[in-house]
Amino acid sequence: MTTEGNTSGAVGPHAKNSREELRKQVVLTIVEACRAGIQQGKSYTDVLIDDYRDVPAEVIFEVEDIMGREQDEAWWASVERTIDAEIINGAIRAKGGEQGE
Repeated sequence: MTTEGNTSGAVGPHAKNSREELRKQVVLTIVEACRAGIQQGKSYTDVLIDDYRDVPAEVIFEVEDIMGREQDEAWWASVERTIDAEIINGAIRAKGGEQGE
């Protein structure tokens, strides 16, 4: 077996898995840095520009996809909480109105 195209030095079926795991870890490390930046009041794009400008575009796109999905999920959760609160408040008002009649 050869290790051509394999920078890890691993041979066989585990070589591909090791490389894929390494790539996932790199992406997750950058995602964690973006999350930390958001906690500090930065946007994730600022973190990517400031700290990861030399990272290949394909990796950045993957990070942006993850961050975008997280922002979408947070937005939907906020909308759902707002709707739930409005429904609950409406029900309370309706029940309160019944008691006073």
